Amino acid sequence: MRAELEASKSELAAVHLRLKGAESGWAKSKAEGNTSGAKTVANLVNTDEEGVTRRLMERVQALESKMASPRVWNEKSIEMECTNED
Repeated sequence: MRAELEASKSELAAVHLRLKGAESGWAKSKAEGNTSGAKTVANLVNTDEEGVTRRLMERVQALESKMASPRVWNEKSIEMECTNED
């Protein structure tokens, strides 16, 4: 009877150790998943910010080129007017 009790205790201790190992593995996996998910979200945010920044820069360049065009035409017009007055 005592031997059976000792065997049951030993088996219970082994099951307890396996359960602790499984819990530790699950917690580690969950932490890695959370870290991976956070990195994915951060990458998506960075990608989105880069895209927005790029589009804004393209718009600024387009506006600058539009603003430069009338200046060139106005300068040429003024030059032409000055040469016509001579």
